[in-house]
Formats: sequence, C-alpha cells, structure tokens
Amino acid sequence: MDSTPDAPAAKDYIKLDQFLKWQGLAESGGSAKALVTEGKIKVNGEVETRRGRKLRNGDTVQLEEQTLHVALEEKTRADKQSPLESVPHDDCSAQSPS
Repeated sequence: MDSTPDAPAAKDYIKLDQFLKWQGLAESGGSAKALVTEGKIKVNGEVETRRGRKLRNGDTVQLEEQTLHVALEEKTRADKQSPLESVPHDDCSAQSPS
C-alpha cells in the first residue's frame, strides 16, 4: 500500500501546514504547527511563523537542508464552472403540473 498522501484539490494556493503534511515533512497537523511556530520553516528564504500562510506556484519551502518548490496544478476552465453552467440546455426540462 502506498503511504503517500493524496495531492490536495487543485486550487490557486495551499496552506503551509497542509503542504508540510502533504510532502511528508510533518506527520500530523500538530507536528506541522510545531515546526512553524518554532521558526524551523522558511518560505522564500524567510522564517515563516504563520501555519496558514498561503503558498502559491513558485514558492519555496525549506526545513533545515531540505528545500521544496511549490508546484500546484492549474485549474482548468471546466474546474471553475458551477455545476449549472456545465449542464446542456437539452438536459434541463421543466414539467408543468398536471
């Protein structure tokens, strides 16, 4: 069985604590919080103490000698549509009461 966590849903960002768990730098939310609040994490070369910091494509996250680059999947136009926008008009029909 593969123990690698699933990638987060495609968004424009991922929160720092989620990224740390996803990449295996933290085993849990509590350990991610501890790493961040203890000042052990750098984002783009600067110590980051906000575990909710939004990371975007191109950001770098560093823990000791390990550096990771944030590369999130881009949303497609279809991902941004509401469910109603993607339903063809032929499939939408109203019935009048009998």
